[in-house]
Amino acid sequence: MDQYVTGAVIKKLCEKNDLTQMQFVTKLGVSDKTVSKLETGKGYPDITLLDYMIFNIYCG
Repeated sequence: MDQYVTGAVIKKLCEKNDLTQMQFVTKLGVSDKTVSKLETGKGYPDITLLDYMIFNIYCG
């Protein structure tokens, strides 16, 4: 998985759903540091987090 693609996808999800980073963090139930690492390409999401993002934020 490309870290930068993941970060870009997260940013697009926030924009598409008109969410701030803090609102996104709250929806996911993770820390703001976790989302920041994902957005900047310094970390990878686990599969359960990806599933949640896809089904509850992107498709929701």
